[in-house]
Amino acid sequence: MDASTMQRALALFEEIADLDAISREHALDAVDDAQVRAAVQALLQADARVPASPSAGSLRDALLQETDADGPLPGQRVGNCTLVRLLGRGGMGEVWEARRDQADFSQRVAVKLLHDTMAGAPARQRFAREQRVLARLDHPAIARLLDAGVDAGGRAWLVLEYVDGVRIDRYVAANQVDRRGCVALVARLCRAVEHAHRHLVLHRDIKPANVLVDGEGSPHLLDFGIARLLDEDEATVGGLAHTPRYAAPEQLRGEPPQTATDVFQLGLLLGELLLGRTARDLAAAQWRRQLDADLAAIVLQSTADAAGERYPSAQALGDDLECWRQGRPVQARPARWSYRVRRFVGRHRAASGFAALAAIALGAGVAGVAVQARQAREAQRAAEAAALRAEDEAAISREVSVLLSSLMSAADPSVANRPDVTAREVLLSALESLQKRGDIRTPIRTRLTHHIASALNGVGELAAARGLLERAVADGGDPVDLAFNLRYLAVLERGEGNFTHAATLLDQAIGLTRDGDPRAVLARIGVLTERGLTEAWQGRYAAALPWQQRAQALAAAQAERWPEEDAYARHNLAQNLIWLNRYDEAARWLDSADAAVARDAQRFVAMRLRIAETRVYLLNRQHRYADALGVAEAVLPELRAVYGPGNHRERQLRQHRARALDGSGRHGEARRELTSLLAELQSAGAGLMPRMNTARYLMDAQVHDGAWADLAALARRLLGELRAHPEAQQPREETQAFLAYALLRLGRPVQARDALGALDAARVATLSRELALSGLDAAAR
Repeated sequence: MDASTMQRALALFEEIADLDAISREHALDAVDDAQVRAAVQALLQADARVPASPSAGSLRDALLQETDADGPLPGQRVGNCTLVRLLGRGGMGEVWEARRDQADFSQRVAVKLLHDTMAGAPARQRFAREQRVLARLDHPAIARLLDAGVDAGGRAWLVLEYVDGVRIDRYVAANQVDRRGCVALVARLCRAVEHAHRHLVLHRDIKPANVLVDGEGSPHLLDFGIARLLDEDEATVGGLAHTPRYAAPEQLRGEPPQTATDVFQLGLLLGELLLGRTARDLAAAQWRRQLDADLAAIVLQSTADAAGERYPSAQALGDDLECWRQGRPVQARPARWSYRVRRFVGRHRAASGFAALAAIALGAGVAGVAVQARQAREAQRAAEAAALRAEDEAAISREVSVLLSSLMSAADPSVANRPDVTAREVLLSALESLQKRGDIRTPIRTRLTHHIASALNGVGELAAARGLLERAVADGGDPVDLAFNLRYLAVLERGEGNFTHAATLLDQAIGLTRDGDPRAVLARIGVLTERGLTEAWQGRYAAALPWQQRAQALAAAQAERWPEEDAYARHNLAQNLIWLNRYDEAARWLDSADAAVARDAQRFVAMRLRIAETRVYLLNRQHRYADALGVAEAVLPELRAVYGPGNHRERQLRQHRARALDGSGRHGEARRELTSLLAELQSAGAGLMPRMNTARYLMDAQVHDGAWADLAALARRLLGELRAHPEAQQPREETQAFLAYALLRLGRPVQARDALGALDAARVATLSRELALSGLDAAAR
């Protein structure tokens, strides 16, 4: 540290050392120089550890000891990263700008290091918790976790997405962002916080220093290092993990934080961006004098002292901010008839002015005044109906968000006193709570079903997801919501090999999505896609292609509104072309899908990874195994960071990687990986078809490795299971072929013929060619 930085740090320390904690934080937030800020924080920590005031000399010594002794230096390696410069230091650790070097690329990242002085078990547990928290989150406004580990000296580290931006309050001041712009920034943050809450994660330290705005004007929420997982015991978190100036009342009282804590801090941030003061700095009357009534009401409701008086969720706060931007009534104001009429007139001045138009026409003696007045009245009614539909839709979305948080909170360990609760238990508890509630309106119950059933499917609770969807379908309700539920139920049926029933459900859903409402169009795209996949999973690839082409054409027309749906439809069309062996066309469609999401790679990271996974599959089909292996091994670490290990997408990529290993001659490695994957799928309760796909790859590897006895045993086990699924014709016939081939190689031709059963010679010849089982057709003779 140079002498100038040391002198500035000492001077600032002496100035703020005797201030209260909130005033200290405020003063530190105003410091631009990260090194000075980190040094002052180190001095304050050193000062807190000694009973008497240190001398200037000992202060200087403490500063050197806290900041330089045995600390990391620029150029030092951490994992596969090279440290470049210190960005800041907090109570938990340091944050450095770094360069991450991979085999074929280099990227700018942020590296977070645990303080050497906090290398004990509690600090390590907290650091590990941050890693788990960030791995759950995938949102464009949240800095993404890329890697994590422990260095040779036992120091833990995280590698995070580097956000090249400025603090949100400084961005607003430097760019003279108006109130509408400030509201838009906070509304986007609300979406990010809601995403975290739905993954059972709190931030609990939202403040200007933890929000950066990039060059495109997009905000990014940083530092989930003090986030509390809702599925962990609050007692294990410990410590004062918040900034006093921005802490909610319950935090200052030492009570456990909750989702309302983040809502409070979002409200404080909003007030500071609008007026340069937080809501606790001004009385309610002052806010009402300086802001319009609606915006003041939003700030005051979000920062109410009692958590129960705040917005019920970050989503609800974000929705109200959007209502304010669009001139709609806000939930923070009393729902008086006169207030709603004023807001309506403000939004639809042209339609609301029909009476004035009629008066002018009458005064002028225009003969067609009655026609004009009638047209104006019709225009007003249409505008009113559209506005009410939009407001009803927003109200349903808010109510769904509130109820989802309520249902999830039943499994919160701080409430239920169960520190070992898992995500699966949280979801099953939410399902139980939903089933007991008789007061939830049908449209709300239907929307909740979308969320909970999808999550249950993700954790392998297929029976629970199926029961929930079947009840929702039986309840009926809004046609579009019903179409979504029919689609999800069809996916479960298809996964179990019940293709006829899946197709029937999807055809029913198609009939419910024929109008031009945006949600109906979105539902229709998804339903057409699943209808094509249902054909493809039966090996009817030519029949599947028109469904995928219809979905892609519809999605392309909505590309501006739903770029991810456009990319997904292009991806699925490419996949179908791969199955038809039209590899060049498939590659072009995959490239176009990549281009559709390339403009916002972080926001669409899940789709980007799915495209990469299918590219590995394409390379395998082209027998380009070395290329496939290279892509798989490059993508797998990022996929694990996004989804976590053991996720079905991670298993799918491992399956394709194993196929590349097999094709490269590494048959033993491929067999071990595929055997492990099949066991994982069985343990996770995966559906029939995902397990059969993995088993097909494993049987291929057993053929290439000459493991005839193992192949015969596996094939017999699979055929026993397939007896309960008469519609799963293709996997059954393929498995019969593998069994017959194994028996032939074991010298049992009579048993081989028996294994083929009723398959005729032509079908056996086709299977022999498709599965590369040379000589199998001899068994049919």
